[in-house]
Amino acid sequence: PKFSVGYPLLMAPFYLLFGDEGMFYVSPIMGFLTLIAAYLLFRLWSSPLASLLAVLTLAANGVFLTYSNYMLTHAADICFVTWAMYFLWRWYRTPSAGWGIATGLALGVSIAVRPTNVLLAAVVAVAAIAVFARTYRTKIIPWRALVALAVACAVIPLLLALYNYRQFGSPFVSGYQLTNEQNAYSLAALKAHLGPFTLGMMEDALFIAFPLGL
Repeated sequence: PKFSVGYPLLMAPFYLLFGDEGMFYVSPIMGFLTLIAAYLLFRLWSSPLASLLAVLTLAANGVFLTYSNYMLTHAADICFVTWAMYFLWRWYRTPSAGWGIATGLALGVSIAVRPTNVLLAAVVAVAAIAVFARTYRTKIIPWRALVALAVACAVIPLLLALYNYRQFGSPFVSGYQLTNEQNAYSLAALKAHLGPFTLGMMEDALFIAFPLGL
């Protein structure tokens, strides 16, 4: 199998319940859940009005609308990543095992859908280090919350690594290697396609927001 197991597993119950057409329900549902997660995430930083305007901006984005109506992994990917970031931010503010487990499971599913999301482990690590540094000064380190976050973040990626090892002979090789597409996940490939990538981000994916962010 070429693709990672996460998205097929998400589609499986819809297929069992609704047949072939049921699989097309997944992306619209994921898109809707993304908007809910985005609003909750924005509310952690902004007023209700600003958060609503931000969500409407996302909902009106052409790329977001396209992939929320298309049977590819993109909508599921952004859905679980957005929920993971919301849970992580809640964990960062008030460290607890519950928020840590929620973060790990959401991020783990996103990695099962798209393995390149493993790079977001760096974001989790920064949050964990920041919480440790903040609480170290008070001598009340939330070890339970830290351990829960670490374990939860590791479970699904380790299962995926085991699957890859059994299927492809290495935990670091995916089905994309069968068509040499895994070679695209490299700094050399990014450098070679940096121009089209930047143009696409500015014109389609993050119109106006991308250049302003830079």
